[in-house]
Amino acid sequence: GAAGVQMGTRFVATDECDAHDTFKDQFVKCREEDVVIITSPVGMPLRAIRNEWLQDVIDGNRKQFKCSYKCLHTCDFRKVQYCIADALYQADVLGNLYGGFVICGSTTPRIKEVVRVQALIDELVGGAERAMDGLEAAIPSVERVVS
Repeated sequence: GAAGVQMGTRFVATDECDAHDTFKDQFVKCREEDVVIITSPVGMPLRAIRNEWLQDVIDGNRKQFKCSYKCLHTCDFRKVQYCIADALYQADVLGNLYGGFVICGSTTPRIKEVVRVQALIDELVGGAERAMDGLEAAIPSVERVVS
């Protein structure tokens, strides 16, 4: 069995997350067909929510930018289509989806609302407890570790 989980995507759509509300709204509005996998400026796959800005990149167009950050030594700003740091700053911090895009996880289309973190934790714990109840009923020797 699992000893733990790692979650990030679901916590973006919480009241406590400091991302711009426009950024969070993209998580709530996201549909399965909106999620695309692109190649980041350093050649790694990256899951994101399709918007006009990102579609322009997918279509092969290079965005105008100055490399202000010099954040990744593996990023050759003279060859890449866009600056990922700037694109994420535009969308996440400023809420400008015409100047950037939203990175997301594979479960993003399941998010239907922005909630408080406490409500999310309660939902997660409740789901784990229900799953454990089902396992205990099916396999009496299962040890409960969620309390």
